[in-house]
Amino acid sequence: GAAPVAAVEEMPELKQVVLRPPVEAEVEPLPGQGLFTLAYKEYEEGRYARAILDFEEFVMSYPNHPSADDASFFIGESYFSQGEYRQASIEFQKLLERYPEMGRAPMASLKVAFCFKELGENENYKAQLMRVVERYPDTEASKIAERMLQSP
Repeated sequence: GAAPVAAVEEMPELKQVVLRPPVEAEVEPLPGQGLFTLAYKEYEEGRYARAILDFEEFVMSYPNHPSADDASFFIGESYFSQGEYRQASIEFQKLLERYPEMGRAPMASLKVAFCFKELGENENYKAQLMRVVERYPDTEASKIAERMLQSP
């Protein structure tokens, strides 16, 4: 009702507190954000071994962080970039087990297929592409998988 509003009107110092907008600068970054940023910089610079260590530390320390699936994804990408396709596949599959509903899952699933292709495992490659299409319809990953299934 009207009573609380009237109370605020009668006490200007209270109005100041109630109506003051939150100050963005006071918001602390999420714990671990610095470590994630460092690891990503290492990844971008091609320092994959270092990036893997830092991303792994990040995922272990902050498993519920909103960027945990990103960190897992870049562990896989780091191995993939070094031509370590078997290990990359294992890392992408770990992401799918831990974070099946998070944003990186469809692309991680597709990257598992890429790993199989690089390893010359054609049956697994095709089966994984079909899995991507079935599990993640209407995603960019699924569109790519569909195109790849159509090409010889």
